[in-house]
Amino acid sequence: VVVGIDTETRPCMFNTKGSKVKNKTSLLQVATRSDRGNEMVFIIDLISLSRLNLMPNLNNILEPLFSDESILKLGHGLVYD
Repeated sequence: VVVGIDTETRPCMFNTKGSKVKNKTSLLQVATRSDRGNEMVFIIDLISLSRLNLMPNLNNILEPLFSDESILKLGHGLVYD
């Protein structure tokens, strides 16, 4: 199984004092293709989950995915998102 991961974050800006303002990651996209060719894409609104205090639930759901060494996880440019 291969899982593709991408995040979306509003670009960082500088405030009037010249300090960089970092923004929270707003979306997590997870796409997968099974051995049979079935494809699924999940777009997760992290800001809404955070506002509803549901981030612990998301952590419990995603932890098995990210900790399973038999699942290949691919991401491109995540450092810059």
